[in-house]
Amino acid sequence: MGLSGRIILVRDWIASFKDATGKKTRNALIRNKLVTYNAEDCLALQLVADEATARLCESRDSSAQSADKIVKTDSLKRDLPYHLERITFVVPTFEQINKTAYWDYQRVKIQARSTKFPKCSSEYKRRKVSKSRQFNKTIEFPSLTSCPTCACSQIFKTAKIKKTVRDLKFARAGVKRWIVNYVGHRYRCSVCGTRFSDRSPKWPQHSEGAGLLAYVVYQLVELRISHRAVDRSLTDLFGMRLPRTVVNRLKSRAAKIYSETCEAMLVKLVGGNVLHVDETPISLEGLQEYAWVFCSANRIVFRRTETREGHFLKELLQDYKGVLVSDFYPAYDSIQCPQQKCLVHLMRDLNNDLLKEAFNDELKALAQEFGDLLKQIVETIDRFGLRARYLRKHRQDVARFFRRLSNKVYRTETAAKYQRRFEKNRETLFTFLEHDGVSWNNNAAEHAIKALAILRRAIGGKSKEGGTDDYLILLSICETCKCYGVRFLDFLCSGEKDVHAFAENPRWRRRRSWVLGQGRKPV
Repeated sequence: MGLSGRIILVRDWIASFKDATGKKTRNALIRNKLVTYNAEDCLALQLVADEATARLCESRDSSAQSADKIVKTDSLKRDLPYHLERITFVVPTFEQINKTAYWDYQRVKIQARSTKFPKCSSEYKRRKVSKSRQFNKTIEFPSLTSCPTCACSQIFKTAKIKKTVRDLKFARAGVKRWIVNYVGHRYRCSVCGTRFSDRSPKWPQHSEGAGLLAYVVYQLVELRISHRAVDRSLTDLFGMRLPRTVVNRLKSRAAKIYSETCEAMLVKLVGGNVLHVDETPISLEGLQEYAWVFCSANRIVFRRTETREGHFLKELLQDYKGVLVSDFYPAYDSIQCPQQKCLVHLMRDLNNDLLKEAFNDELKALAQEFGDLLKQIVETIDRFGLRARYLRKHRQDVARFFRRLSNKVYRTETAAKYQRRFEKNRETLFTFLEHDGVSWNNNAAEHAIKALAILRRAIGGKSKEGGTDDYLILLSICETCKCYGVRFLDFLCSGEKDVHAFAENPRWRRRRSWVLGQGRKPV
């Protein structure tokens, strides 16, 4: 119904009023006031509707849209009242009541008190771990014949010392539990009174062997399994209990072993010709910190910092002379070296603004021209690879693109913004045309960040600083093994600390070719 029709309807409705005597009243003053009030209300509503429609339909830049705070309803996420997460209740009583509603509590506590509770519960039961251990091997150290202090032979045994090492023994077709019992003795010299034992360098320092250590690290880092799940798998498969504290200790022990390996890889990355860098936020007990990735074609190293500031980058890369491939984060601009900005980031930004401003012809023409230029370069890369010998021919096309760009005057704010952005990064957008092996995108670093994001989701932000650093060290080794096309578990079981030396070992070349045949190819 239109505005005039609504006013006529209200006017007729007022005219139909009757007074106390039953006769129709025609009080012109009251009727005019109501009609005027209703008409002004309709005009105000029409004005608001027209203004909202005009703002939604007209073509405006992204900054103006954010300032107007106009949100389309189809872009809003569905607000679900219930989530699969722990709820923080304001009232403490609600917290106590909510605990009694869990399935485990109702089944174990409530039904157990019922007279009809079944004797055989279908609840998951772990495999019983026998306290009496059957040793697969017993190693007894030979008895000593003289005192290490005075060289006297008059010594006697005072006690027997034992240590049990739990381990997993890997074979080509499987894995089995392997428990070794070490036996030694304590001595006392009857002449000088010195007390000593026959512990040699072969005496184990830990109660968990290298095979069990490799299995736990493989489960945590490669398969992203939680500490409790590792304990359950070891209990069910091997009858071996491994509490969360022991799993965490094994993780820290492995990180300490391979910390020097990561430092050596970082030194080689800084001394190389091409370096990809990226960063992502991580959560540590509710506090936001940042993880940085440094990678090349065959090495990946992760680092953690408390803030996103790039002060440590200046110290780390102060002697770097290669090409730094990164996104448009301003912290990378302070590095004094040739740089290549990720063109995929620039292309995504252009595409996002085109989706917001579908009728911006100037921005569309700029994006089309940039896309045509990049398409020619990518076709050359697809044919000849990242070789400057074949890419230098596009330097004239790039100079022609910037010459046409600088001569244009854009009226829309978004197109002018990209014009300034192209001019500002003119020296860093096409650096790869002058160097061999330099990529025009930063996908290598983003691929490594994706692996970190998956592990971050598995950790759940509950790890502390030391635990997060351990995860980053082990993840660096894991992703580097993928770059070389070798198995992470094989590298852990080999005892080797250099991934490159392990990949070049003839003993593992056949296994490496099998891994590549499964679809894992080096970056």
